[in-house]
Amino acid sequence: PRWIYCYRSNPKGDFFMSEYKRGFSLGFLLLKIGLGIFFIISGILILQGSASEPCIIAIRSIVKARIADTLCVVMGIVELAVGVMLLLSVFVCFGKTLNALFMPIIMIVWIMAIALIDVFGSAGLLNGFGGNFMNYASRVSSHLIILGSIILLK
Repeated sequence: PRWIYCYRSNPKGDFFMSEYKRGFSLGFLLLKIGLGIFFIISGILILQGSASEPCIIAIRSIVKARIADTLCVVMGIVELAVGVMLLLSVFVCFGKTLNALFMPIIMIVWIMAIALIDVFGSAGLLNGFGGNFMNYASRVSSHLIILGSIILLK
């Protein structure tokens, strides 16, 4: 393990240099980069209103009109922000405070996305898997891999 130094602030707002031990892990680094890129691309596609984005399809099948558009924009912004934060954290030390703020938020948002897409969506569990169990199982497994990555990076 090596020492990592980063600036942190205390409750009074004073900044100080902090150090903590952390070993380098190539797997952890690649996971962070891959997840960051995934969330950036997903956030951009949601904000563009891509008709093929599963999250947009699921939200619009459950909620109608302007509320669906608002939920899609919020989801897109959160995913984009978390993706940028994950990629920046490869080069910049944010400390545990920012990580403790963003990762639970994205975990909750991702669990909601899993529920919307894989349970309530048009090709979800409650709608007969969209007629194709293999596609459904593939989609659910990829969503659970991403959720596991979020939990690991938390």
